[in-house]
Amino acid sequence: MGFQNENKLKVGASVKATINNKVVEAKVISIGFNRVTLRSEKATKPLMFSIAISS
Repeated sequence: MGFQNENKLKVGASVKATINNKVVEAKVISIGFNRVTLRSEKATKPLMFSIAISS
């Protein structure tokens, strides 16, 4: 999974992610080293994804 313009990703941003061929709307709740945590707008359980950060 990757994000377009991932270097501009900020906590609190609303994003759309494709997970298992489904588009999920989520909010960014934290950003770590090579990792971003999303919380689904419709679920209470956070969704954790690893992303590659390239320069």
